[in-house]
Amino acid sequence: MTRSGDPTRPSGDERDRALERLEKALREALERSDAAESTVEDQRARLKSLGTGREESMRALAEARDELKRVSRERDELRDKLARVDSVQTATIALPDNDPEPPPAVVAMPSLEDLMNALGDIDEPQGARIAGHLHQRVQAPADADADGSEEMISPALVFPEKFASTAESAEQKAPVSRMLVLLDPERPIKYPLFKETMTIGRADIADIQIGNGFLSRLHARIVSTADSVAIEDVESKNGIRVNTKLVTRHSLKHGDVVDLGRLRFRFIDTAADDGD
Repeated sequence: MTRSGDPTRPSGDERDRALERLEKALREALERSDAAESTVEDQRARLKSLGTGREESMRALAEARDELKRVSRERDELRDKLARVDSVQTATIALPDNDPEPPPAVVAMPSLEDLMNALGDIDEPQGARIAGHLHQRVQAPADADADGSEEMISPALVFPEKFASTAESAEQKAPVSRMLVLLDPERPIKYPLFKETMTIGRADIADIQIGNGFLSRLHARIVSTADSVAIEDVESKNGIRVNTKLVTRHSLKHGDVVDLGRLRFRFIDTAADDGD
């Protein structure tokens, strides 16, 4: 039994201080526990959020890949269609290797004198000069393949820009005395050379546009200056002939006969004729 005043027995003050220290330590431990639980809960929420975001990202990526495959298929289908349309609608009918020199459509070519006498009565193309172009539909011969070549793809898609006539060339007009006359069997058709550079072909972009399967899309061009007129082959399939001679470039003179495919023209320069 401990007696009062025993030095080994703690006093009331010491007990109180010990309890305070224990209570303080307990509070600190509880605070640390709460902080740890809060950290764990936050980490759980972060992990859950990351998992959900990853699933959404993977789903969006899969959808994007499916859309890319669909667009690629459509692109390939469109390319195939364009290639088929281009091969059918823009094909030039090749002349036979042993094709007779005179075009079959022209039985008897009028003389230059007869042509000059009738020049004033010769019509220009039907619907002449549409946006600076001369349009005339000429039916291809019966032996030509009926491949629908009259319908053209947009020239901007298939023609090199270097072969297209420019708007600026219309500002420098060649003398109106110069023209090409198509020796059509039913009625000749005259094409005035009213621009410095004029292209001939069956495409809508051509200045002299003639719907005939033996003409290339852009077959030839005529370059006029004050002193001369020259015709040039524009990488055509059937070439050009001047006075039955195959040429790539030739200076035209009054009365020259020009064959393009199976179409025959005569170059007329009334000024030159007046000077003779």
